[in-house]
Amino acid sequence: MIPSAFAATTEPDVIKVQNVAVEFSGDSATVSITAPNGTASVIENALKNVTFELRSKNGTSVGILDKDGKQKTVDLTGWPDAPGTKQTINLLSYAVKPEGTYWGDYTGIKLRIIPKSGDPVDYPLTISVSERSASSNTGIDSIESTRIVGARIEGRD
Repeated sequence: MIPSAFAATTEPDVIKVQNVAVEFSGDSATVSITAPNGTASVIENALKNVTFELRSKNGTSVGILDKDGKQKTVDLTGWPDAPGTKQTINLLSYAVKPEGTYWGDYTGIKLRIIPKSGDPVDYPLTISVSERSASSNTGIDSIESTRIVGARIEGRD
């Protein structure tokens, strides 16, 4: 959650990276995400498409500043599913990458929290990336649809 100084009493503001909530501690922020293990191109593709999301009904907006202090995307604003709530960035160019590997801490990014009223505050963000192994489970447990469909899964009780 965004520090309480920036959130009104209705619902707390939340910033997510790859669907994982950013944690604020003092004057910095951290988040741990996973990326798929595989060839370099698979890993790079995942890290070039990292999604930031803001959940706020309090008028807060968030700027994402790169390692050079430049904001390449528009501010995140609003509540999920509203325009402007999600931005995808290239983590490999936005952040300082761990040396010699894709795994580890990506630093240099700042979140600029802009409350509805008050001055913006910057929080350095560390994104810890670990590898996610592919699952060996290839079974289908269930299928959901908004349409009526007939389906049969053999070998399932």
